[in-house]
Amino acid sequence: MTAKPIRSLVIGAAVIATACLATAALAAKDKITLMGTYSITRLNASSTSVSMDFTATVSNTGPKDLSGKIALNDPAVIQKIFNQFGDQKIPAGGNVKLNASVTVPREEYDAWLSRGPNLTFYAQNDRGELKTFRIPLSGKAPAPSE
Repeated sequence: MTAKPIRSLVIGAAVIATACLATAALAAKDKITLMGTYSITRLNASSTSVSMDFTATVSNTGPKDLSGKIALNDPAVIQKIFNQFGDQKIPAGGNVKLNASVTVPREEYDAWLSRGPNLTFYAQNDRGELKTFRIPLSGKAPAPSE
């Protein structure tokens, strides 16, 4: 092999590597980074359901403003929604507070005692496709007393 084909291969590899790094940087810049905290008050439990006042603060730690819907749902069956918080606008570096009176099946609430509730953010990407993002939450669900 002569020096010219080797030089072409090296330059081609450098161009591809640079393109990959630029794509990775762009993806990281556009990444949705949400997190939140939650609290539960006015808990009322029966053997089949649990009603409560649910409050969450969702923070956008990413570099761009976000708009989309937020729902409290079952993590195993995302279409099983317990409460919809509707359209939300969360500025970059800002947060939004969500409040609702909610009733969930007792089995679901009992699972919250170990893993917490599931909040999902629904947003459209630049191609118009609906994407879902689980919002990691910190907090502690109180044990119900019957």
